[in-house]
Amino acid sequence: MGTDENLTTNLIEKIKGLRGSEREIVAELIKTLAEIYSKKLYRTAGYSSLYSFCTEALGYSSGASWRRCAAARAVLKTPEILSKLSSGELTLCAVAELSKVLNEDNGSALLPEALGKSREELKVLVAQYQPVATTPKRRERVKVKRVEPSKELPLLSAQSAATDSERLYTVTLELTQEEMELVHQAQAALCTAKVKDTLLSAAKKVINREQRLEQLREKRAARKESASQVRRTGADDLKDNSCSRYIPVGVRHAVRKRDNKQCSYVSPTGVRCCERSNLELDHITPFSLGGESTTENLRLLCKTHNLMYAEEIERIIKARNKQPTG
Repeated sequence: MGTDENLTTNLIEKIKGLRGSEREIVAELIKTLAEIYSKKLYRTAGYSSLYSFCTEALGYSSGASWRRCAAARAVLKTPEILSKLSSGELTLCAVAELSKVLNEDNGSALLPEALGKSREELKVLVAQYQPVATTPKRRERVKVKRVEPSKELPLLSAQSAATDSERLYTVTLELTQEEMELVHQAQAALCTAKVKDTLLSAAKKVINREQRLEQLREKRAARKESASQVRRTGADDLKDNSCSRYIPVGVRHAVRKRDNKQCSYVSPTGVRCCERSNLELDHITPFSLGGESTTENLRLLCKTHNLMYAEEIERIIKARNKQPTG
C-alpha cells in the first residue's frame, strides 16, 4: 500500500509540474507567433497570413489556429497578457475571447476584470465593452466539419455502405433571421434530401459555368494568337506592350493557366503559397522599371505576397536614389 501511495504522490506532483511547463510553453509560443506576425515573417515562409501559417505549417485545427492568432495580436497590444498566460491566471481561450475588444486603451482595466472568470462570464464582460451596432450586420460564414457516417439518417442508410475511406461533412451556416425563415419555408415545402439536392445542383451549375468560361477563354486566346501572328511586325508589338499597362485577355488567361490559378510565390525552403482567392497579376520586372506585360514577365500572386514584392522593389528604388552620382 505504501508503494502505491508513493507512486500516486509522484504522479500527481509530476502532472502538476508538466501543467506549469505547459503554460510556459503556450506563453512562449504566443510570444513567438506575435513576433512572426509583427515582422510578417509568414510571408517569406510561403503563407498568405498568420492563420494560414498555423493551419498549414504548424498543423493546428481551424479553431486552435484562430485562438492562437487572436492571442498573438492581443499580445502586441497588451504585452502583460504573456505573464498572465504563463502564470495560469488567463487561459488561451480567455485571451482569444478578450481579443475581440482588447486594445491599448482598455487593456489595463479589462485584464484585472477577466482574471478567474469562466467562459460565460467572459462573454458577458466582453459584451460590456463592445459598441452597440446601429444596424444588424449580415454574417455569412461556412464551417466544414468531418463527421463519421450516420446510420440514423434514411438518406445515408439507403445508399451503399460507407467505407473507411469515405468522408462525410456537416456544413454549418450563420444566417440572419430573414434568411433562416426562407430555410424554414424550404424545409416545409421539401424534404431534407430535396434541399440538399438543390444546394448540390446550384454548386454544379457554378462549376459548369466556370468550365464553359474557361473553354471560351482558351478559344479566344487561340484566335487572338493566330490573328497576331498574321499581322505581327515584331518591334511594333514590343513597343506597344512596353508603353501600356494594359494586359491582353489572352495573356491573362495564359498566366492563370500556367500558375494553376494559385499564388506563385515559393519560399526559400520550397513552400508554395496555397492561396487561390483574391489573386492579382504582378510584373516580375516592375512596369515602372521597364517590365512588359507579357506572359513571361507576369505571375499570379495573392495580395500578401504582391505587397511584399512591392515593398521590396520600393526599398531597391530608394537605395538606388541614395547612391551618389558621378
